[in-house]
Amino acid sequence: MPYIGRGPELGVRSRFIFTATANQTSFSGNDDAGISLAYTDTLYMDVYQNGVLLVPATDYAASTGTSVVLVQGASVDDTVELLVFDIFSVADSVSKKDGGAFSGNLSATDITATATLNAQGDTAAGDNAAIGYTAAEGLILTGQGSTDDITIKNDADATVLNVATGGTDVEISAGNLLFGTADKGIYLGVTTATAANLLDDYEEGNWTAEFTAASGSITINAAAGMYTKIGRQVTVSGAFSVGSVSSPSGDMGMTGLPFASTNNVRASTAATIWLNTINTQEGKTIQARMDANNSQLFIFDLAGGNAGGGAAYFKANSILNLSLTYFTD
Repeated sequence: MPYIGRGPELGVRSRFIFTATANQTSFSGNDDAGISLAYTDTLYMDVYQNGVLLVPATDYAASTGTSVVLVQGASVDDTVELLVFDIFSVADSVSKKDGGAFSGNLSATDITATATLNAQGDTAAGDNAAIGYTAAEGLILTGQGSTDDITIKNDADATVLNVATGGTDVEISAGNLLFGTADKGIYLGVTTATAANLLDDYEEGNWTAEFTAASGSITINAAAGMYTKIGRQVTVSGAFSVGSVSSPSGDMGMTGLPFASTNNVRASTAATIWLNTINTQEGKTIQARMDANNSQLFIFDLAGGNAGGGAAYFKANSILNLSLTYFTD
Protein backbone atom coordinates (compact mmCIF):
# COMPACT_ATOMS: atom_id res chain seq x y z
CA MET A 1 0.00 0.00 0.00
CA PRO A 2 1.48 3.44 -0.91
CA TYR A 3 1.90 6.17 1.71
CA ILE A 4 2.33 9.93 1.58
CA GLY A 5 5.77 10.62 3.02
CA ARG A 6 7.58 7.81 4.80
CA GLY A 7 6.06 4.40 5.23
CA PRO A 8 4.89 3.30 8.69
CA GLU A 9 8.04 1.26 9.16
CA LEU A 10 10.08 4.49 9.05
CA GLY A 11 7.88 6.58 11.35
CA VAL A 12 7.09 10.28 11.05
CA ARG A 13 10.10 11.65 12.96
CA SER A 14 13.83 11.02 13.30
CA ARG A 15 15.71 11.16 16.61
CA PHE A 16 19.43 11.96 16.81
CA ILE A 17 21.38 11.83 20.12
CA PHE A 18 24.95 13.10 20.47
CA THR A 19 27.18 12.95 23.58
CA ALA A 20 29.25 16.15 23.70
CA THR A 21 32.93 16.59 24.33
CA ALA A 22 34.37 19.57 26.23
CA ASN A 23 33.24 22.87 24.68
CA GLN A 24 31.81 21.11 21.59
CA THR A 25 29.62 23.42 19.52
CA SER A 26 29.08 21.69 16.16
CA PHE A 27 27.18 18.44 15.83
CA SER A 28 26.95 16.60 12.49
CA GLY A 29 27.53 13.24 10.86
CA ASN A 30 26.61 10.05 12.69
CA ASP A 31 25.10 10.26 16.17
CA ASP A 32 25.72 7.87 19.03
CA ALA A 33 23.59 5.22 17.26
CA GLY A 34 25.38 5.66 13.93
CA ILE A 35 22.50 7.54 12.28
CA SER A 36 23.56 10.36 9.96
CA LEU A 37 22.05 13.72 10.88
CA ALA A 38 19.79 15.24 8.22
CA TYR A 39 16.88 17.65 8.26
CA THR A 40 14.90 19.69 5.70
CA ASP A 41 13.31 22.61 7.52
CA THR A 42 14.33 23.93 10.96
CA LEU A 43 10.70 24.82 11.61
CA TYR A 44 10.09 21.09 11.95
CA MET A 45 13.08 20.35 14.23
CA ASP A 46 13.49 20.56 18.00
CA VAL A 47 16.94 20.67 19.68
CA TYR A 48 17.40 19.69 23.36
CA GLN A 49 20.47 19.96 25.59
CA ASN A 50 20.26 17.77 28.64
CA GLY A 51 16.47 17.71 28.21
CA VAL A 52 16.08 21.49 27.94
CA LEU A 53 14.51 22.75 24.70
CA LEU A 54 16.83 25.24 23.02
CA VAL A 55 15.67 28.35 21.19
CA PRO A 56 16.51 28.56 17.46
CA ALA A 57 18.92 31.34 16.50
CA THR A 58 19.35 32.29 20.15
CA ASP A 59 20.81 29.02 21.38
CA TYR A 60 21.86 27.37 18.12
CA ALA A 61 22.16 27.84 14.38
CA ALA A 62 20.92 25.33 11.78
CA SER A 63 21.02 26.07 8.06
CA THR A 64 23.00 23.37 6.26
CA GLY A 65 20.53 20.48 6.63
CA THR A 66 23.33 18.27 8.05
CA SER A 67 24.67 20.12 11.10
CA VAL A 68 23.62 22.08 14.22
CA VAL A 69 25.97 24.64 15.87
CA LEU A 70 25.50 25.71 19.53
CA VAL A 71 26.08 29.33 20.46
CA GLN A 72 27.71 28.24 23.71
CA GLY A 73 29.91 25.16 23.84
CA ALA A 74 28.60 22.12 25.66
CA SER A 75 30.18 20.49 28.67
CA VAL A 76 31.69 17.02 28.64
CA ASP A 77 29.02 14.29 28.45
CA ASP A 78 26.20 16.76 27.79
CA THR A 79 23.39 15.14 25.78
CA VAL A 80 22.33 16.99 22.65
CA GLU A 81 19.12 15.55 21.21
CA LEU A 82 17.50 16.53 17.89
CA LEU A 83 13.95 15.58 16.89
CA VAL A 84 13.35 16.00 13.14
CA PHE A 85 9.79 15.70 11.82
CA ASP A 86 8.80 14.70 8.31
CA ILE A 87 7.31 17.34 6.03
CA PHE A 88 4.41 16.29 3.82
CA SER A 89 1.16 17.62 2.44
CA VAL A 90 -2.08 15.71 1.91
CA ALA A 91 -2.73 15.17 -1.81
CA ASP A 92 -5.82 16.48 -3.58
CA SER A 93 -7.27 13.00 -4.04
CA VAL A 94 -10.57 11.22 -4.56
CA SER A 95 -11.62 8.92 -1.74
CA LYS A 96 -11.64 5.22 -2.53
CA LYS A 97 -14.41 4.68 0.01
CA ASP A 98 -16.60 7.72 -0.60
CA GLY A 99 -15.87 8.36 -4.27
CA GLY A 100 -15.80 11.79 -5.82
CA ALA A 101 -15.15 13.62 -9.07
CA PHE A 102 -12.03 14.76 -10.95
CA SER A 103 -12.28 18.31 -12.23
CA GLY A 104 -9.13 18.04 -14.35
CA ASN A 105 -7.62 15.48 -16.70
CA LEU A 106 -6.66 12.00 -15.50
CA SER A 107 -3.51 10.55 -17.02
CA ALA A 108 -2.46 6.93 -16.46
CA THR A 109 -0.49 4.21 -18.20
CA ASP A 110 -3.13 1.53 -17.61
CA ILE A 111 -6.56 1.66 -16.00
CA THR A 112 -8.30 -1.54 -14.88
CA ALA A 113 -11.96 -1.37 -13.93
CA THR A 114 -13.35 -4.24 -11.87
CA ALA A 115 -16.90 -2.98 -12.40
CA THR A 116 -18.30 -0.76 -15.16
CA LEU A 117 -16.71 2.36 -16.59
CA ASN A 118 -19.44 4.92 -17.22
CA ALA A 119 -18.82 7.81 -19.61
CA GLN A 120 -21.16 10.75 -19.02
CA GLY A 121 -20.07 13.34 -21.56
CA ASP A 122 -19.98 13.81 -25.32
CA THR A 123 -16.77 13.64 -27.35
CA ALA A 124 -15.50 16.39 -29.63
CA ALA A 125 -13.78 16.77 -32.98
CA GLY A 126 -10.02 16.58 -32.60
CA ASP A 127 -10.06 14.16 -29.66
CA ASN A 128 -7.08 11.85 -29.97
CA ALA A 129 -9.01 9.05 -28.29
CA ALA A 130 -12.24 9.51 -26.36
CA ILE A 131 -15.13 7.44 -25.06
CA GLY A 132 -18.32 9.38 -24.51
CA TYR A 133 -22.02 9.03 -23.90
CA THR A 134 -25.15 11.03 -24.60
CA ALA A 135 -28.76 10.08 -24.09
CA ALA A 136 -29.44 10.36 -27.82
CA GLU A 137 -26.27 8.76 -29.24
CA GLY A 138 -25.47 6.23 -26.52
CA LEU A 139 -21.85 5.03 -26.45
CA ILE A 140 -19.56 7.19 -28.59
CA LEU A 141 -16.06 6.31 -29.81
CA THR A 142 -14.01 9.15 -31.26
CA GLY A 143 -10.42 9.06 -32.44
CA GLN A 144 -7.95 10.96 -34.58
CA GLY A 145 -5.02 9.29 -36.30
CA SER A 146 -2.81 9.94 -39.32
CA THR A 147 -4.15 6.86 -41.15
CA ASP A 148 -7.28 5.79 -39.28
CA ASP A 149 -9.52 7.49 -36.75
CA ILE A 150 -10.82 4.23 -35.26
CA THR A 151 -9.05 0.86 -35.36
CA ILE A 152 -10.24 -2.42 -33.87
CA LYS A 153 -7.63 -5.16 -33.55
CA ASN A 154 -7.67 -8.80 -32.48
CA ASP A 155 -5.44 -10.44 -29.88
CA ALA A 156 -2.74 -11.02 -32.51
CA ASP A 157 -2.49 -7.22 -33.02
CA ALA A 158 -3.98 -7.51 -36.51
CA THR A 159 -6.38 -4.80 -37.68
CA VAL A 160 -9.90 -6.23 -38.09
CA LEU A 161 -12.02 -3.11 -38.60
CA ASN A 162 -11.13 0.52 -39.18
CA VAL A 163 -12.46 3.95 -40.18
CA ALA A 164 -10.03 5.98 -42.28
CA THR A 165 -8.95 9.40 -41.03
CA GLY A 166 -11.75 11.86 -41.70
CA GLY A 167 -13.73 9.13 -43.46
CA THR A 168 -17.23 7.77 -42.99
CA ASP A 169 -16.85 4.30 -44.53
CA VAL A 170 -16.29 1.31 -42.25
CA GLU A 171 -13.61 -1.02 -43.65
CA ILE A 172 -13.25 -4.67 -42.70
CA SER A 173 -9.51 -5.14 -43.09
CA ALA A 174 -9.38 -8.85 -42.25
CA GLY A 175 -11.86 -11.68 -42.18
CA ASN A 176 -15.50 -11.57 -43.24
CA LEU A 177 -18.79 -10.21 -41.97
CA LEU A 178 -20.44 -13.14 -40.17
CA PHE A 179 -23.91 -13.21 -38.63
CA GLY A 180 -24.20 -15.12 -35.36
CA THR A 181 -27.72 -16.39 -36.08
CA ALA A 182 -29.46 -17.69 -39.20
CA ASP A 183 -31.87 -15.79 -41.48
CA LYS A 184 -30.17 -12.43 -40.96
CA GLY A 185 -29.05 -10.12 -43.75
CA ILE A 186 -28.26 -6.59 -44.91
CA TYR A 187 -30.74 -3.91 -45.95
CA LEU A 188 -29.36 -2.34 -49.12
CA GLY A 189 -30.03 1.16 -50.36
CA VAL A 190 -32.47 2.19 -47.62
CA THR A 191 -32.41 3.84 -44.21
CA THR A 192 -35.53 2.02 -43.03
CA ALA A 193 -35.72 -1.78 -42.96
CA THR A 194 -38.03 -3.15 -45.64
CA ALA A 195 -38.44 -6.76 -46.72
CA ALA A 196 -37.94 -5.81 -50.36
CA ASN A 197 -34.43 -4.47 -49.61
CA LEU A 198 -33.22 -7.29 -47.40
CA LEU A 199 -30.36 -9.38 -48.80
CA ASP A 200 -30.49 -12.40 -46.52
CA ASP A 201 -28.88 -15.15 -48.60
CA TYR A 202 -25.87 -15.66 -50.85
CA GLU A 203 -24.47 -19.00 -51.90
CA GLU A 204 -22.31 -20.43 -54.65
CA GLY A 205 -21.11 -23.92 -55.50
CA ASN A 206 -21.25 -26.86 -57.89
CA TRP A 207 -24.12 -29.13 -58.89
CA THR A 208 -24.30 -32.55 -60.50
CA ALA A 209 -26.81 -33.24 -63.24
CA GLU A 210 -28.47 -36.43 -64.40
CA PHE A 211 -30.35 -37.05 -67.67
CA THR A 212 -33.60 -38.97 -67.69
CA ALA A 213 -35.54 -40.33 -70.69
CA ALA A 214 -39.00 -41.82 -71.00
CA SER A 215 -37.32 -44.98 -72.26
CA GLY A 216 -33.69 -46.04 -72.61
CA SER A 217 -30.89 -44.29 -70.73
CA ILE A 218 -28.31 -41.54 -71.05
CA THR A 219 -25.10 -41.59 -68.99
CA ILE A 220 -23.11 -38.45 -68.27
CA ASN A 221 -19.37 -38.94 -68.65
CA ALA A 222 -18.14 -35.56 -67.41
CA ALA A 223 -19.96 -32.65 -65.83
CA ALA A 224 -19.03 -29.15 -64.77
CA GLY A 225 -22.06 -27.48 -63.22
CA MET A 226 -21.89 -24.25 -61.19
CA TYR A 227 -24.51 -22.13 -59.45
CA THR A 228 -24.88 -18.80 -57.68
CA LYS A 229 -27.83 -17.93 -55.45
CA ILE A 230 -28.47 -14.28 -54.51
CA GLY A 231 -31.57 -13.93 -52.38
CA ARG A 232 -34.32 -15.85 -54.22
CA GLN A 233 -32.61 -15.74 -57.62
CA VAL A 234 -30.64 -18.81 -58.74
CA THR A 235 -28.36 -18.88 -61.78
CA VAL A 236 -27.01 -22.24 -62.96
CA SER A 237 -24.65 -23.04 -65.82
CA GLY A 238 -22.60 -26.00 -66.96
CA ALA A 239 -21.18 -28.19 -69.70
CA PHE A 240 -22.16 -31.87 -69.63
CA SER A 241 -20.61 -34.62 -71.76
CA VAL A 242 -22.63 -37.73 -72.63
CA GLY A 243 -20.68 -40.94 -72.10
CA SER A 244 -23.06 -43.51 -73.51
CA VAL A 245 -26.69 -43.91 -74.52
CA SER A 246 -29.06 -46.85 -74.73
CA SER A 247 -31.85 -46.10 -77.24
CA PRO A 248 -33.17 -42.97 -75.48
CA SER A 249 -36.55 -41.74 -76.68
CA GLY A 250 -39.63 -39.90 -75.57
CA ASP A 251 -39.74 -37.23 -72.87
CA MET A 252 -36.37 -35.87 -71.74
CA GLY A 253 -35.49 -34.38 -68.36
CA MET A 254 -32.48 -33.00 -66.51
CA THR A 255 -32.40 -33.37 -62.71
CA GLY A 256 -30.01 -32.40 -59.90
CA LEU A 257 -30.56 -28.64 -59.87
CA PRO A 258 -29.37 -27.16 -56.53
CA PHE A 259 -32.76 -25.63 -55.56
CA ALA A 260 -36.38 -26.25 -56.44
CA SER A 261 -38.17 -23.48 -58.31
CA THR A 262 -40.69 -21.25 -56.57
CA ASN A 263 -44.17 -22.59 -55.92
CA ASN A 264 -45.71 -20.03 -58.23
CA VAL A 265 -47.88 -21.36 -61.04
CA ARG A 266 -46.69 -18.55 -63.32
CA ALA A 267 -43.00 -19.13 -62.65
CA SER A 268 -42.22 -21.30 -65.69
CA THR A 269 -38.69 -20.39 -66.82
CA ALA A 270 -36.89 -20.94 -70.12
CA ALA A 271 -33.21 -21.86 -70.33
CA THR A 272 -30.54 -21.16 -72.91
CA ILE A 273 -29.29 -24.56 -74.01
CA TRP A 274 -27.11 -25.94 -76.83
CA LEU A 275 -26.59 -29.58 -77.74
CA ASN A 276 -23.63 -30.51 -79.95
CA THR A 277 -24.01 -34.04 -81.30
CA ILE A 278 -20.34 -34.65 -81.99
CA ASN A 279 -20.47 -38.05 -83.66
CA THR A 280 -22.50 -36.70 -86.59
CA GLN A 281 -21.21 -33.08 -86.41
CA GLU A 282 -24.87 -32.12 -86.17
CA GLY A 283 -25.69 -29.07 -84.07
CA LYS A 284 -29.09 -28.96 -82.51
CA THR A 285 -30.56 -25.92 -80.81
CA ILE A 286 -33.11 -27.26 -78.39
CA GLN A 287 -35.20 -25.67 -75.70
CA ALA A 288 -35.51 -26.36 -71.96
CA ARG A 289 -38.27 -25.33 -69.58
CA MET A 290 -38.41 -25.32 -65.78
CA ASP A 291 -41.89 -25.35 -64.27
CA ALA A 292 -43.03 -24.04 -60.87
CA ASN A 293 -42.22 -26.07 -57.75
CA ASN A 294 -39.81 -28.30 -59.61
CA SER A 295 -36.12 -29.24 -59.52
CA GLN A 296 -35.69 -30.53 -63.07
CA LEU A 297 -35.65 -29.20 -66.60
CA PHE A 298 -37.85 -30.50 -69.41
CA ILE A 299 -35.95 -30.62 -72.72
CA PHE A 300 -37.64 -30.49 -76.13
CA ASP A 301 -36.85 -29.45 -79.70
CA LEU A 302 -38.00 -26.19 -81.19
CA ALA A 303 -39.81 -27.91 -84.01
CA GLY A 304 -41.83 -30.18 -81.77
CA GLY A 305 -42.66 -27.47 -79.28
CA ASN A 306 -43.03 -29.91 -76.37
CA ALA A 307 -41.05 -32.31 -74.25
CA GLY A 308 -41.67 -35.22 -76.54
CA GLY A 309 -38.81 -36.37 -78.68
CA GLY A 310 -36.06 -34.55 -76.80
CA ALA A 311 -34.29 -37.71 -75.67
CA ALA A 312 -33.64 -38.90 -79.21
CA TYR A 313 -31.19 -36.04 -79.87
CA PHE A 314 -28.70 -37.29 -77.26
CA LYS A 315 -25.95 -39.51 -78.60
CA ALA A 316 -22.64 -40.76 -77.24
CA ASN A 317 -20.07 -37.94 -76.90
CA SER A 318 -22.72 -35.25 -77.16
CA ILE A 319 -21.98 -32.08 -75.20
CA LEU A 320 -24.77 -30.06 -73.62
CA ASN A 321 -24.14 -26.41 -72.63
CA LEU A 322 -26.67 -24.84 -70.30
CA SER A 323 -27.47 -21.44 -68.74
CA LEU A 324 -30.56 -20.88 -66.63
CA THR A 325 -31.83 -18.25 -64.18
CA TYR A 326 -34.87 -19.02 -62.05
CA PHE A 327 -36.41 -18.14 -58.68
CA THR A 328 -36.85 -20.22 -55.57
CA ASP A 329 -38.95 -19.67 -52.46
